[in-house]
Amino acid sequence: MKKFFSVAVAVILLLSLTACGKENSGQAYSYTPSMTDSEIIFEHAKNGKVPEIICHSLTDETETLVSVSLGMKRSDLVEIFGEDNLTTTKDSKYKKVATDAAHFYFDVNDTSETKGIIAIVVWDPIYGFGVTSTADDVEARLGKSVKRYNTEEGELFFFPYSKGVTAECVTYNQGKNTLSFYFVSGSMSATVLSVTAEW
Repeated sequence: MKKFFSVAVAVILLLSLTACGKENSGQAYSYTPSMTDSEIIFEHAKNGKVPEIICHSLTDETETLVSVSLGMKRSDLVEIFGEDNLTTTKDSKYKKVATDAAHFYFDVNDTSETKGIIAIVVWDPIYGFGVTSTADDVEARLGKSVKRYNTEEGELFFFPYSKGVTAECVTYNQGKNTLSFYFVSGSMSATVLSVTAEW
């Protein structure tokens, strides 16, 4: 009897594992950001690097992760994204080069562009966080001293829909750079890596 019971339990477990395998196989195409260790995130921020901007391939519909960094020139972006995929706009203080996944800001007075990018605004999920991540999630995972506050009028000038919008911001200083996460209505809306003195 005990033998029969043991075999029955083993069969049930085997069937349940098989069912789980089939259930997950249909999710191969859903994008799930990989988790990144907090120390690696801070190291990237200190070095001015964003290693996981999503680039839609120029030849087909696949997505690839590309690495960009503060200080890159517009010509560097052309090599990654292609001239036809960049849109350059200006405002009173910054020159913006935009792609679907990120906006890259230059000093508008730097006509030679030798200075390079001073801020990178990322719209896609990044560092293993997703759009449903909250300020509490970021603070808990990164586990380091943090400045957390609500933005004021005009601070979200880089948002495409900034008028009348406020956000909660979680921000970290890393060397000469600042890493900030912005949450609108509780959901992550943008991540900004910038040169602190220039943004």
